[in-house]
Amino acid sequence: MDINTAKDIAISYFIEHGGLEISKVYDTDTMWIFFGRKNGAIRYGSRGISIDKETKQIKPFVLPSDENFAILDSATLIEG
Repeated sequence: MDINTAKDIAISYFIEHGGLEISKVYDTDTMWIFFGRKNGAIRYGSRGISIDKETKQIKPFVLPSDENFAILDSATLIEG
């Protein structure tokens, strides 16, 4: 799945879950990771999401988490 398809999925998800817009996008080998903001401000404590590149499955991407911080450390920041 390319970044444009993933963005469309994330935009729809964030609209349905609090009216957020995308603030950051990360690329990993297996998933896209998106974080949201509202009215230009990042909402701390809100969850990001990951979208599997093969299955398009959306999962919460929760911080703080040692596992998720490790994923972000090896990911490429695309936007943000």
